[in-house]
Amino acid sequence: MEQYCKLAMMLLVLWAVSCHGQHVPDLTVGQLHSQVRELEGTVQQLLKLLDMQNLQTKSTKAATPAMEKRGFMYPGVSVYPSDVSTPVDEIGFHVSLTDDVRLDWGMKLPFDTIVENMGEAYNKAAAEFTCPISGTYLFSLNIACKKDSYVEVSVEINNGKSPPRYILNTVCDHRKRPLLGVSSLYCGNTQNGGTAIVSLAQDETVTVKKMWPVGGVSTIIGNGFSTFSGYLLRPS
Repeated sequence: MEQYCKLAMMLLVLWAVSCHGQHVPDLTVGQLHSQVRELEGTVQQLLKLLDMQNLQTKSTKAATPAMEKRGFMYPGVSVYPSDVSTPVDEIGFHVSLTDDVRLDWGMKLPFDTIVENMGEAYNKAAAEFTCPISGTYLFSLNIACKKDSYVEVSVEINNGKSPPRYILNTVCDHRKRPLLGVSSLYCGNTQNGGTAIVSLAQDETVTVKKMWPVGGVSTIIGNGFSTFSGYLLRPS
């Protein structure tokens, strides 16, 4: 590249001399040297700009693989795993409960209103999310219960082989409390929830189940007050 620049500078000098020789025949040698020095300065500035551009290009090329390795998100399109060159479609869901439901111990919360289902990994009929690819996921749960109800629910992860894992436990308590030993009031946590980040393997299922109390029926409020969502943060 430097040789091409030197050649270009020589051509510029010859062009300047030729032009001055044709249009200004009485130009002195000193004036010609001055013009040559100006051209040399211009070429040097161009060379500096070229060096800066080369440095920026090298920096961009070095940064791109690092971004892909860290699994950077490309808004609205995809995420890049560290071991593949093609993007992975977004995976996520957000569902809610339409009607109030009465749950006994071990029953799933039948979230039946699908707000979002990117990747079609949430199955409304089974009330569960099946992990399509291994990776790190974020889950969020929010439940509300009716008066006189007390319920503990958990987000359960199951692979069908080993015992299930429980990554998020939530309590909703809307029972009466004694007040000064005379009357009682409804108080407590009538709506509760939380979030969790967890690593999942492909084909593991994620559901929300009632864990307590064992011997009683609890009423969960629908109408969009009870929700469940999950999103793929980064493939593994």
